[in-house]
Amino acid sequence: MQQTLSSKLSRIAIAAACAAMLAACGGGGGSDSNPGSNNGGSNTGGGSTNTSSSLSLEDQKKGLTATPNSYTLALAVGDTWLLTLDPASLSYTLEVLQTAGIDNLQAGKKYSGSYTDSNGTLKDTNGDWALKVNQETRTIAGEIRQFAGTPLTLAGQPIAPQVSGSGYQAPDDLSRFKGIYFVSGAMRNASNGNLRSGYAGQMRIADDGKSAMLCANGLFNDAGQCASVDIGEKAEQATFDLVTDAKTGLISVSNKIGPQGSFSFQLSPLGGYTLVHDRLGKNEEGILRTGTMYGSQIPELKAGDIDGSFNCKNAYNSKSVGTLTLAGSSSTIASPGYNATESLSFNQIRGNSGKAIKVAGIAESAPQGKPNEGAVLHPISKDQLLVEDDQQHGIEGYAFNICTRI
Repeated sequence: MQQTLSSKLSRIAIAAACAAMLAACGGGGGSDSNPGSNNGGSNTGGGSTNTSSSLSLEDQKKGLTATPNSYTLALAVGDTWLLTLDPASLSYTLEVLQTAGIDNLQAGKKYSGSYTDSNGTLKDTNGDWALKVNQETRTIAGEIRQFAGTPLTLAGQPIAPQVSGSGYQAPDDLSRFKGIYFVSGAMRNASNGNLRSGYAGQMRIADDGKSAMLCANGLFNDAGQCASVDIGEKAEQATFDLVTDAKTGLISVSNKIGPQGSFSFQLSPLGGYTLVHDRLGKNEEGILRTGTMYGSQIPELKAGDIDGSFNCKNAYNSKSVGTLTLAGSSSTIASPGYNATESLSFNQIRGNSGKAIKVAGIAESAPQGKPNEGAVLHPISKDQLLVEDDQQHGIEGYAFNICTRI
């Protein structure tokens, strides 16, 4: 985690000068202009926007197509890969659908190998990857360490990005994903990994599912407007077009600048879908930017919903940062620099002023007696959650760690 496990939404939100998720800081040429002024699409959502209605797992599955033993994988660095398993022979094929600058990789590249399966825990026999499958939701989580026996590197530096994936194909009608999502994300220059930045906020998928509006460094109010959380903070918004890509089974994202990567989605027994955006696209300055955004649509989170023990690693390089154990309204952190049991609160976030603001589907972990020093816990499934880590902001550019259920 972090030494104090403390900070607030604005600390992990993208800086105002960096604008929003898909029109972010460029490579040494200054910041982009207002993202809302140059992005296509429309938004038809409205009404009270800080809550979403509960959607059961069975309702989420209706009308969806799952490809047997095939999973799209969203890597925390912005790559999208396809894993196809053959359980009879314990062999697999791993194909790169989109790569965001990992050295020596290109889209369409694939390789085959063998794996072991121990009750849904899958491991490449050469140690290239380790992934765990949830059969109930057909989600998959873990990390990819190597590619065909060769360590993954970005700008010459070793990485082992965390993975979140699903076995379901995107439907033609995207209206099922309508509503409000709490989002955490990060991005960087695709060419060299520089100018890394993290952000948080909300995203609203239009009623027809054809567009998404991002509210970075802010939240949607009851009038449907993107508003800042604290006085002195500036919220940024942008709108993007969404369309199903039948070839990949993903959701293509674009704006007037051009393609901006793809969405994949996951089912969640916590009450609504999870959307993962593997971003790869140019900003207004022509700089190719990449990263990953995680959005969850949990209507209400209760004590006990995410109980369990989790291994936590930096989202970008998979460096272990400790373990997190959640039980009711308490969280126990065990890391090299900080060991403590803290208090959990649900469905709220505190701004810089200390004021509690209602936000469904997240939790805060705060040291005993210090509620204003809470860190955000953002569940993206029963098996994975993001934990705010302000020590990484401006260093690794991922202002959260990814924690995977043990």
